[in-house]
Amino acid sequence: MAVGDFISASDYNNIRTRIVSVLGTGGVNPDTGASNGSFGYGQTLQSSAVASGATITKTQWDNLRFDIYNVLYHQTGSAPNPVSAALNSVIQYGAAFPNTQYDTLTTTAISNRFDIGSGFFSTGAVKDGSGSPLTLPVTRTSSWTSGVSCEVTMTFSTANEARYFFNSGGKVRFSSSFTPASGAQQETAWQNLLSTAGVLSFGGNAPTINFWNLTTSNQECFSKTTSAPYSSNTWKLLARLSSGSVSSLSTPCSVIFTSVWTDGYTDPGSPPPGDLVTGTLNLTFDELWASGSFSPTGTWSITRPSYSYTSITGS
Repeated sequence: MAVGDFISASDYNNIRTRIVSVLGTGGVNPDTGASNGSFGYGQTLQSSAVASGATITKTQWDNLRFDIYNVLYHQTGSAPNPVSAALNSVIQYGAAFPNTQYDTLTTTAISNRFDIGSGFFSTGAVKDGSGSPLTLPVTRTSSWTSGVSCEVTMTFSTANEARYFFNSGGKVRFSSSFTPASGAQQETAWQNLLSTAGVLSFGGNAPTINFWNLTTSNQECFSKTTSAPYSSNTWKLLARLSSGSVSSLSTPCSVIFTSVWTDGYTDPGSPPPGDLVTGTLNLTFDELWASGSFSPTGTWSITRPSYSYTSITGS
């Protein structure tokens, strides 16, 4: 179409289809038509499709504007200002008209669909299957020499709950700490490694291994290593699906995380003082999920998962 041409209902509907793929139930890449679960926030829509040949009213343009506005505001944390349709105006092609601007803004929204802006998320303690806050941290006080691990299971009641949580910017965040019992160098090295590792965040598009490329086999999401002579000591986070695949998620859907602390250091002393790691090892995790208000009315509706974990075991 050329600048100055009048737009058709199909032009309006095409823009709407693309923004609905992000804000609504999604499940399809609107630009290719291919099935793709990474589209869709599962939220309430303001706009609706228009019939072929019908005159598009200002209210219909305003409702489409609200859908675009709500997605961009969620993604950036800054209120956008898409142009409004003027009452009794003729909408044509060109940068000054809603049609052209809305199409451009929708392309941006699709590209940034996993982003979540300041003010549009909440953080808090994870919950167990009964809805009660989970008792954390997971703690081990007995000594170990070669390696220990812990499994954390994140369970959604339906596959769509999992999609909407991760697609809208939701994350589960892990951290670990170690408090030495004796102050030996081996123990101090673990304390330093975990204190500098920071928070490991797992979401829909980060890190490289994220929700949308999980399989039923463990994949390494993070690996943190200390410096020599303890560079063989590592903290890793692995993740896998309990069953199925991300292209056809089962109901319910569970992600299993395995936190692995590997102590590969061998003391070279003669006689060596030993490689025993003695102290308190902790693993904790919390959650970040989409929240906030919609324009003109409404709030975000995201169903949070439940969690369970095993003890930290190994030797």
